[in-house]
Amino acid sequence: VTVFSIFEDQKNHHMWLGTNGGGIVIVDDSLNVVKTITEQDGLPSSTVCSIEADSHGNLWVSTYNGLAKIDHSQQKITEVPEIAGLQGKEFIPRSAFRAEDGRMMFGGVNGFNLFHPDSLVFNRPAKPIVFTSLVINNDQILPGKLYDERNILSTSLSETRQISLSYKDHAF
Repeated sequence: VTVFSIFEDQKNHHMWLGTNGGGIVIVDDSLNVVKTITEQDGLPSSTVCSIEADSHGNLWVSTYNGLAKIDHSQQKITEVPEIAGLQGKEFIPRSAFRAEDGRMMFGGVNGFNLFHPDSLVFNRPAKPIVFTSLVINNDQILPGKLYDERNILSTSLSETRQISLSYKDHAF
């Protein structure tokens, strides 16, 4: 197995080896395997390009299929969604850096990502979808107003739980 990245855990005297296809292999100071972390455990890919630690002891792992944060104390893995501004999901081996100010840089096939780990917010609550009007074929549908000899809305749109439309009720 090829090792792309090595992170030394000075607290536990373990080495975290980021491998090409074998995930992360954690070994003790006698090189005995303590644990292996792979895609089945939540890594985006079992090819680990780089491993860097933030100031809180969390590990940031770049892979061939995304970036992940490993809560070092709980070993909980959280994948960074691409919508968080990543350059892409594919990263390059041995291309990571942690600056003195805590910012982290990970290189990928489409450029690099530069961020401060404390600035990323995961699992933002979804905002509710609110329908403010209903328009069919450029006609605004109002409660009680007939459309094509049908009553589409019997109450206001905000109080309506279900709407039944015909296949003809479209505009392209």
